[in-house]
Amino acid sequence: MAKEKNIFKTFKSFLFTENLKKLWHFYLFIIIFNTWLELFLFALYRPLNMNLSLLITFIIGLVPIYAFSIYCIKYHAINKRRPYWVLPFLAVLTYIFFMPNPNPIEFLEAPTLIRLYADNCIYLTFLTALRIMFVLKNKEPTQL
Repeated sequence: MAKEKNIFKTFKSFLFTENLKKLWHFYLFIIIFNTWLELFLFALYRPLNMNLSLLITFIIGLVPIYAFSIYCIKYHAINKRRPYWVLPFLAVLTYIFFMPNPNPIEFLEAPTLIRLYADNCIYLTFLTALRIMFVLKNKEPTQL
């Protein structure tokens, strides 16, 4: 039980840190972990749907979004100290969230905790990017 508390404490320390480098690495971990989780869930629970078309869709759909997020957050917001450059990426995430999906993908056979995370990982990505913006906005240029 002590290890579970340590995992949650570590997760909390990364999410609520004022250290931009640590927060940026946490954001990168989230987007990479989310991608691998989705691919793993497809391979495990929908092996008949796992084909080259799906992988190409993931690559065409996710890589540009991640590249755009890295461009907005790392290059402009963190390196150039322009905190509001996080907002275009947040707008893209909001659009993706509110866009109706005619083909929702569900993994009903997956464990509940994994399904809960997979269904809500967009919120964590959104909140982490928003947290980076607020940390940048509240820091003085000499503190960065």
